[in-house]
Amino acid sequence: LYARYGDLITESGIPVSKHDQLKIFRTALEDTLQAYRRLGVRVHIVLQVPEQHIRVDWFYPRALRGEFGGAPTMDREVRARSISVVDHTEMQREVREVIRRAADEYGAEVVDLDSYLCDAAICPMGTNTHPYYVDSHHLNVRGAMRVIPAFDDLFARIKARDRRTALVYSPRFADASKR
Repeated sequence: LYARYGDLITESGIPVSKHDQLKIFRTALEDTLQAYRRLGVRVHIVLQVPEQHIRVDWFYPRALRGEFGGAPTMDREVRARSISVVDHTEMQREVREVIRRAADEYGAEVVDLDSYLCDAAICPMGTNTHPYYVDSHHLNVRGAMRVIPAFDDLFARIKARDRRTALVYSPRFADASKR
């Protein structure tokens, strides 16, 4: 719903301002959530993972070849080149505010993966030897493995909620109430 890479332009070729892009996103998100609510569908919105400032697929081959000082400095290089929590938070602030407000209004659940991908200071792009991203903003298998607990928790909540719903609306209970 949100066109982040590349500027939006009108049919007449006029660039759309960032402010107007955010309004378009807000409207599209609210329309989508409203449509799902009318259908009785529960929506879960997964927030964007931290976007690194550099292409991780460019950095790791060079770093592992020693272009940045080799193994003794790899941890320092990974940390220094990873996005800070402050930068990540600011980069995502406006979009996340729109998402959280809409989710509150339309009853959607927001899944935030930051605690699985960030420490107190940075959102590391990987370990000394293995990246978490295939580029600057898409997780690879290792990165995805780090967020599995978030989805385990989400699916457990959904399962528990559905089990409670099934008990409340079970035909067996409906029949018992008629007796």
